[in-house]
Amino acid sequence: SETGDIDGEPGDQTGEETRLKRYSAHPLTQRGAWTSCHRFDEALFFQQWPEFAGGKPATVPAPAAPSHAHGIDISSHQGGLNIAAIWADFVIVKVSEGTGYENPFWRAQAEATLAAGKRLGLYHFANDEDAGAQARFFLDRAKAYAGRATFWLDWEADAVGLGPGPALAFLNQVAAETGSTPGFYTYQNVLSSFDWSAVAARFPLWVAGGPDYSDYGRSYSDPPVPNVPYWGGGALVHQYTEDGYLPGYSSHLDLDRLRDRAAWDQMIGGGHVTVSAPAAS
Repeated sequence: SETGDIDGEPGDQTGEETRLKRYSAHPLTQRGAWTSCHRFDEALFFQQWPEFAGGKPATVPAPAAPSHAHGIDISSHQGGLNIAAIWADFVIVKVSEGTGYENPFWRAQAEATLAAGKRLGLYHFANDEDAGAQARFFLDRAKAYAGRATFWLDWEADAVGLGPGPALAFLNQVAAETGSTPGFYTYQNVLSSFDWSAVAARFPLWVAGGPDYSDYGRSYSDPPVPNVPYWGGGALVHQYTEDGYLPGYSSHLDLDRLRDRAAWDQMIGGGHVTVSAPAAS
């Protein structure tokens, strides 16, 4: 301060208050005498020096969130995953399989996803048991998350031979009891083996497949979404590899691309879901 104390006076009496000066410690204590802190009042500045107001930068609006998002799907194999630390806009968690298996980590995984502010999905891995009994087993566990998560039916392996009818029954039951619009997961070759038009008329698709599906070894990307029959708007979610890697986790992960965030949110509320193709990313 020009007055030799720590208070100073308004304005600049010496013409040196904005100069740069080398910091020097006290010769005995080796500590600085004091530290000076200041506040800058922009409105007052332009009031006093209006000639600079024309150079004030315009406020730049924050960019809108993209319509698409990147995420992962996990099961008990990723029981040790730190979801809060992983880069994922959404996480789809396996809850159950058939009528007798429950992922012992799913509740912790679901809660960690929500606590981290990520979109949550919950899925059931179907087998060849009665579809109604499987839906009941899944709903008894996952139904409490209605209004906070999307629900998905994983239709592969032993379930494929049952055909579309039982899958449709499962999805209808989940929709009726949760008030949401669940989604349907399968592989590309399954879609070409049956007539899925009744499922596609109401329920969004999560499809698996890609040229590097089992030999990828990289982080997120935006590969072309596969062409699929029956779903005119295409797949809502594309699982393009089971061999992805993300910082913060040493083993491989399933990587997924959500094409339309708004459609995901529509699923939670129920009703017809329209999938819009995202802009180039």
